[in-house]
Amino acid sequence: MVAEIKAALSEEFQLEWAPVGDTGGSPFHRPSENHYGGESLLTNVNGPESQSTTVPQTWEEKQRAISIIGEVTRRYGYEAPTIGGLESWSAEDRIRDLGGLTPDKQVIVSGVALGRAGQWLSFRFQDLSKDTNGPFEERLRPPEGSQWQMNTLALSYGANGLLAAEDRSEFESRIEPFRGLIPPEPLES
Repeated sequence: MVAEIKAALSEEFQLEWAPVGDTGGSPFHRPSENHYGGESLLTNVNGPESQSTTVPQTWEEKQRAISIIGEVTRRYGYEAPTIGGLESWSAEDRIRDLGGLTPDKQVIVSGVALGRAGQWLSFRFQDLSKDTNGPFEERLRPPEGSQWQMNTLALSYGANGLLAAEDRSEFESRIEPFRGLIPPEPLES
């Protein structure tokens, strides 16, 4: 799915993509506990981030890119992509952390398309042409030799709560005594 999105965005905006850097480990992570006091058998995945080497700059171009992301993710059963959750941010926080009050003025615009069974595709525009106050270029500067892009459309796939095939029988054996019962509220973590 990510490859299809990258190809569609490349065709529309002539984007090129930086090599995916070494993330230093497996994208698969097992939570240490299951929120009920036991060891979890479920696995989370956080795929490596793909970053374009340039970014669509106008708000109309960014909206078109979000639309393209949605066209592809919809074919995989995902909800429409959304940006934000900005309603809970103060004006001061938006300016400090994102570079502007509204997405069309922000240096950083992030969003997500939610899929089935805990899957998600996140996207992020990072556009330093919107940095009118100057703090972002220094703050976002990557370490020397890094593949990290300053002006980018970044994509990342992930999923929560996956069960590996080799753990299925253990999972079924553990859940059998609880079959048919209403689960209690999870313990605080």
